[in-house]
Amino acid sequence: MENKTKYSLIVVTLILIAVVFAYQQKTIMNLNGKVDNLVKAGSKNQQAAVNDPYLLEAVQKTIKENTKELKGSVVSKDRGSMIVEADMVNFPKLSGLSDAALKQADSFPKIKKKLAIAITADTEFPLKWENIKIGDNVHVFTDNLIYRDEKLTAKKVWVIPNPGLNANFIPSADFSNSVKYIGGAIKEIGNNYFVVEAQWIEPSKAGDPQNVDPATAPKISKTYKVLIDSKTVFSKSGKNDLRVGDNIDAYSNAPVFSLAEFTATKIEGPL
Repeated sequence: MENKTKYSLIVVTLILIAVVFAYQQKTIMNLNGKVDNLVKAGSKNQQAAVNDPYLLEAVQKTIKENTKELKGSVVSKDRGSMIVEADMVNFPKLSGLSDAALKQADSFPKIKKKLAIAITADTEFPLKWENIKIGDNVHVFTDNLIYRDEKLTAKKVWVIPNPGLNANFIPSADFSNSVKYIGGAIKEIGNNYFVVEAQWIEPSKAGDPQNVDPATAPKISKTYKVLIDSKTVFSKSGKNDLRVGDNIDAYSNAPVFSLAEFTATKIEGPL
């Protein structure tokens, strides 16, 4: 009888061990399944995220906190303002770009947006404000952040003869003879002057001024002696902060294309 009892206890113990082992195996299999599902989900998320989220955030922040200029078409104007339909970065679509594409700002997806631009007595124009027409393509410079500030005031407005034209190049003789500023690199610094080399498109050889390709159009380099007096305003850095090789814009009270030297009313730079 005693042996039979011992045998029964052994059988029960073995059954309990088998049950526990089976339960552990089932638990392990369930855990393995969950891990596999997590791995698969992570793999799908990695495939869906085509760019580094930190890079995307940095690019968006840089654009919003630094962009102070825009290009677009004039859709309306009055005495103190104009509405420009501008090409703006389409931020939602940036998330679909690769890391390499996020480093190519010129190719970012764009949307059209109408922006109100205030015009003041301090706004600089190569042409007169009255000569800017509805439909003109313009390059507007402002001290405002165009993606954050609700009110934008133009510091400079350049008319672009065609959408691909670099506004630093001047394609027409009439336009050249009306421009009251130059932009270029400092070649020499004196006690009361800068020597600046500026580049212009050759008006007599540019052909149709409305279809100028700045990459291939004949250009001329002109060297100017930009004089400085007590009334010259330095809007970014002082004279002593500028160095040979810095790019600056120098403004005058009179057209400068045909001059060899002029006294600057304002100097902006380094650019």
